[in-house]
Amino acid sequence: MRQGRFQSSRRSDDFTSVLADLNRLTDQRAGNLHATYSLIAERAARMLNASRANVWLFTDSERKTLKCVDHYDLATDSHSSEGELPAETFPTYVQALNEERVIRADDAATNPHTSEFAAEYLPANNIKSMLDAPIRQDGEAVGVICVEQAGKHRTWTDEEANFVGTLSDFATLALTTHHKSLAETALVQAQKMESLGRLAGGIAHDFNNLLTVISGAVETMQIKLEKAGLHEDRLLTLIAEAGERARKLTRNLLAFGGQQHLILDHISTRQIIATVQELTEGIIREDIKVTFRSGEQEFWTIGDQTQLEQVLLNLIINGVDAIEGPGELTIEVLPLDEHNRIGFAIADTGCGMSTEVQQRIFDPFFTTKGDLGTGLGLSISLGIVQQHGGTLRCVDSSAAGTRFELRLPRSDAPDDQETPRDFGPDTPEENARYRLLLVEDEQGVRDVVSQMLKSLGYQLLVAEDARHALELLNGEHVDLMVTDVIMPDMRGPELYQKALLSKPDLSTLFVSGYSEEVFSSLPREENQIGYLAKPFTVRQLRDAINEILPAI
Repeated sequence: MRQGRFQSSRRSDDFTSVLADLNRLTDQRAGNLHATYSLIAERAARMLNASRANVWLFTDSERKTLKCVDHYDLATDSHSSEGELPAETFPTYVQALNEERVIRADDAATNPHTSEFAAEYLPANNIKSMLDAPIRQDGEAVGVICVEQAGKHRTWTDEEANFVGTLSDFATLALTTHHKSLAETALVQAQKMESLGRLAGGIAHDFNNLLTVISGAVETMQIKLEKAGLHEDRLLTLIAEAGERARKLTRNLLAFGGQQHLILDHISTRQIIATVQELTEGIIREDIKVTFRSGEQEFWTIGDQTQLEQVLLNLIINGVDAIEGPGELTIEVLPLDEHNRIGFAIADTGCGMSTEVQQRIFDPFFTTKGDLGTGLGLSISLGIVQQHGGTLRCVDSSAAGTRFELRLPRSDAPDDQETPRDFGPDTPEENARYRLLLVEDEQGVRDVVSQMLKSLGYQLLVAEDARHALELLNGEHVDLMVTDVIMPDMRGPELYQKALLSKPDLSTLFVSGYSEEVFSSLPREENQIGYLAKPFTVRQLRDAINEILPAI
């Protein structure tokens, strides 16, 4: 009797020693969940002298499939991670995982909790006994540690059962720590992206002011040359083309920062698919089979079609680049999800991405294309999608290929009865009866926009800041105020609110290099205010003003 108690005490000490080692080693491997689970599986099999030990986790929130995270075989001293089990084939076992601390199956084929495995799993692996403990989160089983004895039946002791139960506690802690680490990493990444986005937006704002001066001056000179009957100078054309390329660059910077001004309209899923299909003709290699699927049902969203097309095109080009040799590329419209969002999926049969690469794909300037890539494509795409209130994520990537899914808020179909608005006057003679107030703190922009407005024939008052504008409004008749949004002394929306006190019928065109949501706090009818993004052409300025003039 004393000898039996001594052996039991020594076994308990061994268990305690192993658990202490696990506590120390799992802390060291906290950042690597797979390494932690491999360690737990190996210690379980070795300590219990069992044939094998596995760690399984459910692959999704619905707990439909158990996937082997680590399998340790004692005889060969080897690890592997192959195998999946559909939960629908063993519902009694899943229920037991949610209810029991430990499942002790000395005879796994007849035990009511494990007998569901008797048809295939047990005979295929020559398993006779099982000792399982659930890995839980929020009271529900999210996985299991499974110790298995092959070849002969085994009677598990209370100490062994308690030991495996404690191992499951370590596994649960490791999973919780891992999720916490991921959340902290995501927070740091989000803060970093936000800071970069603000930096990009600030650069783009200043750059747009410069571009407004350059492009506005060039266009004004071109108009004067044309009126004088002179041939346009080739140098002016080159400057104008360079300005347009720079304008597109600033749009990308603002899209990356989620600050790009969007030209919103009703867009259908079929419309986007058809346009993208047309745009990709001739840019995809002949050895790649491309399939576009617009779906049986047409869905609608409100957004900037050009920007969304850019996102899909970028994902398609990335998919093409990932395919070495012949392959397939599929672009399809997804059914509505549980949040009533429309969706698109882009799937390729390329080389896939490692876990490490997947974690960095949306980082700015991160690229796997070497000198051929800028590392901005996906980060800009993510900024565009988020600005639309949507999500963009890589849902799967392996040696078989990669799949991205884009989700956007659904909207109602547009009203076909809507009639286009009539535009206002379009000649300098007609425009001369209107007096405009320009408010702009940047002198260069102020001078160029003044020339543009004068070339359109408007009477013009000019204010160098918001306070000057209020002084002019108190003493002068003004039909329309054209004001910058970001100014040192007062923001454009605040200026507008104060101006309404003396001129309640004042209409305003907001101009900015940012995509500020200036309309949300303005208690005016939509057709009495407008927005124009810098840089802009004389025609764009004219059209923006004419959108508002009929309401005056």
